[in-house]
Amino acid sequence: MRCSFVVSAGVLVAVLFIGCGSAESTYSSGVPIVSAEPTAGVAANVAFSERKQIRTARLELRSDDSALSTAKIEDLTTNLGGYVSSKETQAHEIRGYVSLTLRVPNDKLEMLLKGIRDAVTAVDAESISTQEVTEQFIDLTARLKTLSATETEIAKLLEESRERKASVDDIMAVHQRMIDIRTQIESTQGKLNVLDRQSEMATLFVTMRPVETAVPIVSKRWQPMETIHASVRFLVRALQVIATVLIVAAIDVVPLLLIFGVPVWGVASLFRQRRQTTSI
Repeated sequence: MRCSFVVSAGVLVAVLFIGCGSAESTYSSGVPIVSAEPTAGVAANVAFSERKQIRTARLELRSDDSALSTAKIEDLTTNLGGYVSSKETQAHEIRGYVSLTLRVPNDKLEMLLKGIRDAVTAVDAESISTQEVTEQFIDLTARLKTLSATETEIAKLLEESRERKASVDDIMAVHQRMIDIRTQIESTQGKLNVLDRQSEMATLFVTMRPVETAVPIVSKRWQPMETIHASVRFLVRALQVIATVLIVAAIDVVPLLLIFGVPVWGVASLFRQRRQTTSI
């Protein structure tokens, strides 16, 4: 009884000691709980040398040579420190429709747009959108700082609880709280990483189609022999279907008619004869 009282008193002293060191900390069941919401003072102390913005641009282009224009756009993107995130080509006659997704550093987006305009025949549509995420980035950074401080306090409390040989329930409660804080830290850090990557590299969606003069009047893809072959194949399939129907009729339908039709016809004829005899 006395030993339990001493251990409980020791845990209480450790909690009070840590509480004095952090004015914003509160405790429940011997477990410190620090608010994960950043305060105005903490957010104000987080400063960045530049604003965090997510920039997205879209271009609809026309070119008399889609392959050549695409190659120029890819080279220009690479030279500006970017890369091609995705590429899709749809064949149309001898030219093609091209869809590109490009990633380029934010400060190089205007240079890329200018270079693309010079590499194609015409620009049908162009748009640029900017999403301001500086405040969100500051809030997440402040939240991460608060969570990290909380994790440090809980780690100290856990160590002191073990040294003082606190009860298993108290130690497990502190340990579970520490796991919860670590989960929040990793989640917050992941969101910060995503925002950081998105704000560093702008995204450009490009769609390009051939100009009308680039499409030949007579398609070179038309193959008469292929058309004849397809027509003959269709005719053969149609004849196969007709032959299948006739075979099924000869094997299944005709015997059934003989089995059921002849007796019915005989009964009908006998009934008709009796009716005529009665009439006479």
